[in-house]
Amino acid sequence: MSASKYMMTSDYFKSVDEIVLAGNPVACAAKCMEHAICGCFTWDSTQIPGCILHTDITTGTSDRTSGQTYRGMSLSNYQLFRIPRLLDNNLWQIRLEQCASLGTTLLPAPISYKDQLAVASQGKAITDIKILEGTADLVDSSGMTVDRTYLRGNIPTDPVDTEQCFGVDTAYFFNQNCTSEFYTYFTNICAY
Repeated sequence: MSASKYMMTSDYFKSVDEIVLAGNPVACAAKCMEHAICGCFTWDSTQIPGCILHTDITTGTSDRTSGQTYRGMSLSNYQLFRIPRLLDNNLWQIRLEQCASLGTTLLPAPISYKDQLAVASQGKAITDIKILEGTADLVDSSGMTVDRTYLRGNIPTDPVDTEQCFGVDTAYFFNQNCTSEFYTYFTNICAY
């Protein structure tokens, strides 16, 4: 796996949230994992200190925009990995089955603010969240209730006419008909 799968550039993480000393990107990743709310980090080898821990989502700019931002690859109860998306069928159910064939699940709902930041760092991704037809209840693929606390976006509170599945686009969750091809260009992220 190439390191570029874990790196991104995003205007949503250009704030200088917390700068810490770390000798390399791996040490910076460890600092982020230890931090109470760091969701992703930027490593800039041209700066001392070069480790920037991102603890907020912002669309602003910073005087420190150099360096490479790394995606958060762990949540409170899961480790994440990216897999190639299927070219012939990109329906939510097919993506779920692709993760299930690996003994994993789709990107789960965040259960903390730190998780919310890690999920936001993924960019456009499909999640293991849906609303069943005739309800407004959020559930995962196993039928367990999903907590809305850390879901940003326009999350329906009234019953829906058709089953709706969720994607996330840099921190904002949204729903579409589960049989929609809308998710074609979204990353497939599995969690274990």
